Amino acid sequence: LVVGGEAVGAQADITVAAGSGGRANVTLSTESSAAPVIVSLVDTAGAGLDVTSRVEVAFVQAGAAAFQLILPATASADVPVAVTVLVADRFGNVRDTGAFAVQVAVQDAAGRVAFSFINTLDGRGEVEAAVTVAGTARVSLASLGTASMDASATGRVHVGAGAPARLV
Repeated sequence: LVVGGEAVGAQADITVAAGSGGRANVTLSTESSAAPVIVSLVDTAGAGLDVTSRVEVAFVQAGAAAFQLILPATASADVPVAVTVLVADRFGNVRDTGAFAVQVAVQDAAGRVAFSFINTLDGRGEVEAAVTVAGTARVSLASLGTASMDASATGRVHVGAGAPARLV
């Protein structure tokens, strides 16, 4: 399988069935990334058939299935933590269409939870969450209004001490 001009290890299921007018019907399915795929033929029987034609098939993302969470590895207690939520299909391809609502919960090291709401647009949404306590902050998601979306993505951010507010 060739994706984006380079051979990749992805497998494709190809079904060829007799068509009409001396043509064949070809069905191609793949669990590869959403990307252009080049399909070409090989005359393995040595029948002298002209198989020089190539066609590029554009695979697009499948239906929205899950939220993905992008977090920084570290943060500072005096700077809001950037939380990015992506909408992905069941193969992990990020969707570039659609809008979904998701709740983001950030629990700081002291156990306090702050909730934010994101409406993703074109598969992406961002929010900044204030974390004022140094330690490990836990981030979780909840889908709002779309029960079929997998919102099980969670993450942790190590929050370091912020700049001193006053001298003691």
